[in-house]
Amino acid sequence: MQTIPISALQNPEDVSELCHKTAEPVRIEVDGRNDLIVMSPEVYRCLEPHAEARHLFEKLMNSPQYDFDQLKPSMLPEDEAGVYVIFLKDTGETLYVGRTKKLRRRLYTNHLMGPEANARLKKYLVADARYPDIENMEQAKAFIKEQCAFRYLVEPDTEKRGRLEGLFAFLTNVRYIDEEH
Repeated sequence: MQTIPISALQNPEDVSELCHKTAEPVRIEVDGRNDLIVMSPEVYRCLEPHAEARHLFEKLMNSPQYDFDQLKPSMLPEDEAGVYVIFLKDTGETLYVGRTKKLRRRLYTNHLMGPEANARLKKYLVADARYPDIENMEQAKAFIKEQCAFRYLVEPDTEKRGRLEGLFAFLTNVRYIDEEH
């Protein structure tokens, strides 16, 4: 990205030509600090999907935090689909990112109360050498209740949920990722 001084705006045709020629945003400085970004409509159209992704990630990260030790099923929507992140309360490190057709069932019934067959996070915790005190599913459940919280974003569209799950996993540098099939 090229940087030009604000005085270059005295010749807007030159700035326009630069934006079109470089096919990238141009940074405008005022007194040595970044002040504006200008770009061609073509570059803006290419950046729009990224802006939506940033907006959805910010929306997720600003959504209410639910601590597992306080969680009651009635706190979650009964039949809403969405994407969620489960993280450590003390450090904010993301342990797991998932998507589901039914948030309440997945987060409460499966992750917290569920058996080994449908509680992936518990299985990861039992297998993780960083947690030698977690030897079984009950200890994993206790860890989740004491140490973990989650946030979620309602998203009814299946394809978009899949994209958001991957995006949120990448942006949060999630610790546990399901094996590929």
